[in-house]
Amino acid sequence: MPTKSNAPQSNGSVFVNNRSYTKHLKHWYEDGNFGFLVEEMAYLVHRSVLSRRSSLMADLFSLPQNPPFERHGNVHTVDSSLVVDGVPYVVLHDKAEDFANVLNIIYPDSVPTHTDNGPGVISILGVVRFSIKYLFDDIKEWGISKLKSDLVLVPDKDALTAALREGLYSDPDLCTKVILLSRECDLPQFLPLAFYSLATSDWGNTLLSKNPLCLDQLAEGDRRRVQEGRLALTRAVVRRAHGMPENACTTQRCPGGRSDCQQGLPTLWLDPAARWTELILHPLEELGFRLTQRSGALCDLCLSDLHKATKDFRDDLVERLGEFFRFPPLMLNWKGKGPGRGTVYEVADTWR
Repeated sequence: MPTKSNAPQSNGSVFVNNRSYTKHLKHWYEDGNFGFLVEEMAYLVHRSVLSRRSSLMADLFSLPQNPPFERHGNVHTVDSSLVVDGVPYVVLHDKAEDFANVLNIIYPDSVPTHTDNGPGVISILGVVRFSIKYLFDDIKEWGISKLKSDLVLVPDKDALTAALREGLYSDPDLCTKVILLSRECDLPQFLPLAFYSLATSDWGNTLLSKNPLCLDQLAEGDRRRVQEGRLALTRAVVRRAHGMPENACTTQRCPGGRSDCQQGLPTLWLDPAARWTELILHPLEELGFRLTQRSGALCDLCLSDLHKATKDFRDDLVERLGEFFRFPPLMLNWKGKGPGRGTVYEVADTWR
């Protein structure tokens, strides 16, 4: 069983190649036999544990242990200055948080706490990216499955619109990260709602102004796709909404002839202008909201017809998100090796 260092890890450090790294609080095991240096953190782990989870790591650990090591895949060269007390270290040009989260899965706590809800969506995005890069295949599959659950990638459109109303996609920075991961790792199933949320974001909201430049992280074609998709979505909403009597756009009245039924009248809503505005700005959320309403202004027949028409409208928009935002995958053209940063790619714009 791996044993953690008895030293005070919060203040512990290791010097490698005349540079000080902070020993990770959890993943510095005194009986470890291989070290990783990621940003400012040092990790001492076990070859046998990691090699069982990653074929790339297994290949790395099978290399001759006398330095220098050759460059291998995504791992950078290790020379004699990166061997301390007989333990070799490898520098990874990744985020320390991502590596730590992967190790949290590989080295789980023996007794998880009831308050531990696991990593959030942002952390899981990093886990998936790291796992794909270093061939931790089972962790990658776990991460993708978790994202499908957390990001409501399910056929249940009621759950989808409820999640939108509750703000699951309210952070444009999160949506941007989802798109970047989807492009980088060929996970197109995460694109539709991320693009929809960016296209319908309220950019005047002070909450969103914390990172107003997040869209600049996207490729030019994807930035255009946000704008063009917004226009296509609005056209589809207006075209269909004008035929719906609850929007007071037609003269269609109650088919049962009920004088107390307000079908087709502006008085159906307390604030019809606000309802129309929300339908144009945030159509999926507004249609989901309307499905929860049990208006006393309508007879049972008209209320049932309204809910059916609203659900069909909502479901049609969800199914057409790919059409509105047009999702041909971005193509990555290999450009060679970057200085100390791995393979460099040129993004080819496939907008058409």
